[in-house]
Amino acid sequence: MAIGGKTPREKEYITAIADYYRQSERLDSRTCALNYQKAMEHLYTAYPDDREAALFYALQVIANAPPRDSSYAEQKKAGAILEKIFAELPNHPGVAHYIIHAYDDPMLANRALAAARSYAKIAPSSVHALHMPSHIFIQVGSWQEAIASNLASLAAARAWVARSRRKELWDQQAHAQDYLAYAYLQTGQDQLARNVRDEVSSYSDRFGETPRAAYSALVGIPARYALERHQWSEAAALPIRKVPMPLYEAETYFARAIGCARTGDLAGARSNADKLAELRDRLPQGNQGWEGNADLVEVQHLQAEAWLAHAEKRDADAVKLMKSAITLEESTPATWIAAPLLAGNEQLGDLLLEQNQPEQALAAYEASLQLAPNRFNSLLGGGRAAELAGARSKAETYYSQLLALCKNAESQRPELHLAKSFLEKQAKLRP
Repeated sequence: MAIGGKTPREKEYITAIADYYRQSERLDSRTCALNYQKAMEHLYTAYPDDREAALFYALQVIANAPPRDSSYAEQKKAGAILEKIFAELPNHPGVAHYIIHAYDDPMLANRALAAARSYAKIAPSSVHALHMPSHIFIQVGSWQEAIASNLASLAAARAWVARSRRKELWDQQAHAQDYLAYAYLQTGQDQLARNVRDEVSSYSDRFGETPRAAYSALVGIPARYALERHQWSEAAALPIRKVPMPLYEAETYFARAIGCARTGDLAGARSNADKLAELRDRLPQGNQGWEGNADLVEVQHLQAEAWLAHAEKRDADAVKLMKSAITLEESTPATWIAAPLLAGNEQLGDLLLEQNQPEQALAAYEASLQLAPNRFNSLLGGGRAAELAGARSKAETYYSQLLALCKNAESQRPELHLAKSFLEKQAKLRP
C-alpha cells in the first residue's frame, strides 16, 4: 500500500527510506547506507528545527563511520549533534541511546557517561535501556555501575520471560548476563560469575531477535570464566558448543588453544589454533557489521599462535605474533561484545613477564589499561611487572587499585594474596 505525505517534509522522509529499499535490489549495502545518510543530511539541514531529522542523521553517521578511522571524526560529529539535543531534551530516550552508541569506544567513552547514567532512569522498564549504560561503564572500568546496570536489565528480562511463559534463553537476557559475568570477574566475584555461567549453560535453545547476543553468552561466558581466572587446564578442557555463527564458535577454540599452550599440550594447542584458522576462513573479509568478519577471528588465531610459539621456546616469534594481533585488534572494533576474551596488550605483558622482561611487560600492561581501564589482570600484571622491575612505588599503586577494585571479592584468587602481601611488606618499610 502506498504511503503519502501531507507536507513536503513528510514526503522527503518517505522518499528517503523508500529509495533505501529500492536501491538495495541493485546496489551494495554500503552504498545504500551512504545514500540514505545523504538524504538524512538534507532533511537535517533543510529543517533545522526538526530534532528527529537531526537524530536520524546522527544515527546514520554512526552506522556508516569507518571502523578503522583512529580520529573518530564521524563519531564525534554525530556526538556533537546528539549532545546538543540531549541538553535540550534530557528525557528523550533515543538521544541517550544514540550517544552511547556514538561513544562506545574506550577512547571516547567518557563523553557518554552523563547519557549512560541518565538512560536507565528515562526508560526504567526497558530491558535494553537498562543494559545499554553498561557499554560505557565497562569501557571506563566502572565495574559496580556495570553490575548494577545489568542486574536491573536481567530482572526486567526475567519478568518479561515469566509473563511470556517461554522456557528458552531470551537473547536480551543473555546479553545482560554476558556483560554481568565479565564485570563480576573484574572484581574478583568469581562465585557470582560462575552462577551466571551455570545458568546460561543450562539452556539448550534460545529465542529472540538478536541471536548473536545469545551465542556470545552461551559460548563466551564459559571461555571467559576460565581464561580470566588463569585456569588453563579448565580452558583446555572446555566442551565444544556448536553455534551457527563462526565468530562465536571460535571463542571456545581460542580458550582451548590458550589453555593447551599454557599447560604444555602442544598438539592440542596446534589443533585448536588450526580450527580458528578454519573458522576465520568461513567469515567475510572487511567490515561486515554484526555478524563479524575474518579479522576478529584472526586476532584470536594470532594470539593462539603466539602462545604456541612461546610453548615451543620460540620467544621472539611469540612476541612478534602477539604484536601483530594487537595491531589488528586495535583496528577491528567489536562493540557488541563486552570485551575481547583476553586483552592483547595484557597478553603481551604476560608473555614478556615469562621471558623475564619486566620493564617491557610493564609498558604493555600500562598500554592495556589505557584501552581497558581497571582490568583485574592488567592491574595485577602491572603490579607484578613493576615489582620485578624495582619500581616499588608503581607496584604499590597498581596493587592498591586492584585490592580496592576487589573489595567485594568472595574468591580466593592467589593473586589477591600476592598483592596484599606486597602491600603489607611495603607498609613495614615505612618509617
